[in-house]
Formats: sequence, structure tokens, C-alpha cells
Amino acid sequence: MIPDIPKYMIVVDEIEKIIKTQEVNTLIPSERNLSLSLDISRMTVRKAIDILVNQGKLYRVNNVGTFISEQKLYKVFNTLTGFTDEVLSTGGTVQNEVLLFEKLRADEWISNKLGIEENDLVYKLIRLRKKDSIPLMIQETYLPVSLIPLTKKIVQNSIYHYITHKLNYQIISSIEEIKAILIHKDYATLLEMKENEPTIKTEQISYLANGKIFEYTISYKNQNKYELVVQAMNVRKSL
Repeated sequence: MIPDIPKYMIVVDEIEKIIKTQEVNTLIPSERNLSLSLDISRMTVRKAIDILVNQGKLYRVNNVGTFISEQKLYKVFNTLTGFTDEVLSTGGTVQNEVLLFEKLRADEWISNKLGIEENDLVYKLIRLRKKDSIPLMIQETYLPVSLIPLTKKIVQNSIYHYITHKLNYQIISSIEEIKAILIHKDYATLLEMKENEPTIKTEQISYLANGKIFEYTISYKNQNKYELVVQAMNVRKSL
């Protein structure tokens, strides 16, 4: 037996249909009108709108109404998700422009990041990553050749999908450091930003279930189009 869909999700689906057919900054129907047209309580409608506001798809203006937001890509920092899955979860399409793909010998810096020996072979990969043809992020990635064999065709798609579905490795965790920086000219141009505009830089080390590091990635995100959300939880038990 298929369980009933929660009523607030019916409202979410209806509003998302409106979002897809209307321009940014368009006023959506009021809570009252949505409640009447869908025959669902205003409290449930409000819950659905709250969800979409929290997702950045809508925004409220006091005493005026609720409007459609410019869509950003969100990454919630309690999940380990690749860029491809982030985009697909929003209904978007992914494009990867490979700017550099080469093998090189690991120096002391990269060998420390990947937990390998100096002079071991690594792939260096730079990709411009886009959602619906809009540039969102540049990633500089290093991967051990002995652990993750790659081809140019593979890196034009999702490396995480390849690792989990073709190599049958389990990606288990990552450590990510977030910094605010001023982006330099070359990357600003690629991301359609201004030189020295503030942006988000992250450094990520990712681990397989066997404890091996398979990736070190530096990402430069277009903060006008990409937002990081950090979710904190209280893990202490109440006394």
C-alpha cells in the first residue's frame, strides 16, 4: 500500500510548479488563495511556504507577500554529496568543463594532503562546474593514480558516481575547511564575477571506508549563485 502524501508536500509541489513557470521576483498567490484553491488549511500552506523559503526558493516581504527567489545551489554541511547530485536534486542539469587533466609527481605538500609518498603519481584536475550552463564553481582536484584510475571521459562526468558504481568503493567521510577570499582575475572571469570580489573557498579531504584518502579538492564557489548551509546539532544528552 502506497502511503498518503503529506498535505504540505502537495502544496510544495504546487508552488514549485509556479516557480518553474514564473520569473524571479514574481509574487506567488497568497496563503489564503492557495488554501482555498487546494482545499488545504492555511497552517499547512504556511508550513510549505516556510520550507521553500528555507530552501531559498522563495522570500517574504513584510505586509506585501511572498516572491520567487533567484535560484542558488545549496550545500548542507551535514551531508556528503557530490556536485552532480546537488544539482540533480534541484532538477537542474550539470555541465563540467575540463580546464586541466594531467598526471604529475606528488610533491611534499600534496603527498601530505593525500597521505601518500612523495613522487607517487597523482592526477591534477581543474574543472569549471555549471548548473543549467551557469558557472557555479571551479574545482582543483588531486587524486592518487594507484587508487582512482581516471580517463578524460570519466572526469567530464561525476567522479563520485564512478568511484561508487564502477570501482565499488564506499565514500564514507570528508573534512572541509571554509574560507572567505577575494577571487583572482582568471577565476573571476570563468565564474562571471568581478576581480577581487569576495567569494567562498573550501578545501576538502575525502575518505573511503577503508580509511584511505582518495581526494583533495580546492573549490572556488560563486557566492552569488552558491550558498553553504551549516547544520549544527546538540549531541549532549539532557541532564
